[in-house]
Amino acid sequence: REARFNGRYNLFSLYLFGAGIDEDKEYVYNTSSYTNTQFEDMDAVIIGALPGEGVDINSNSLYDYYSVPVAVSVKNTGNYTILAELQKNGYTISSFANTTRLVSGIPVVNLIFDGLEIRSKNIDGPYTITGIKVFDNLSNQLDNYPFKINTTSILHTQFEAPVVEFTGEFRDYGVDTD
Repeated sequence: REARFNGRYNLFSLYLFGAGIDEDKEYVYNTSSYTNTQFEDMDAVIIGALPGEGVDINSNSLYDYYSVPVAVSVKNTGNYTILAELQKNGYTISSFANTTRLVSGIPVVNLIFDGLEIRSKNIDGPYTITGIKVFDNLSNQLDNYPFKINTTSILHTQFEAPVVEFTGEFRDYGVDTD
């Protein structure tokens, strides 16, 4: 179910051993056709996500963070940890990790990527959200969302700047004080 594949499944390799049995078979069995939803669901599974948007909480026209809403199907109320990465061409711009209590149903969790961190990388979007994973309170991985989410085009300079940052070109020179 986690791979979200529909169709026929192939049991490729089977190894039996013990009490006088030592047998290895390949291309063992082809199943009937199934949809992935016919298999048992985990306690929490990501069912979808939107591209997200920059959020300006202090009204200075710069984004404080980038928020990506993710819908999670939750069978059992409990504490779950969600991880994700904001990337550009495989390079991680920012990471998200949060443990939160989710109630059964389909709650929406906002993945929050820090604007200062995004700006500090000096790389413009669009970005890709990847590696979205859900873990239970015992750190068992329940889901690994196989799809990438592309953000809208956005400049790194649209995010909150630190109190002090270097800009432009730099030069140095010596001063003789005697």
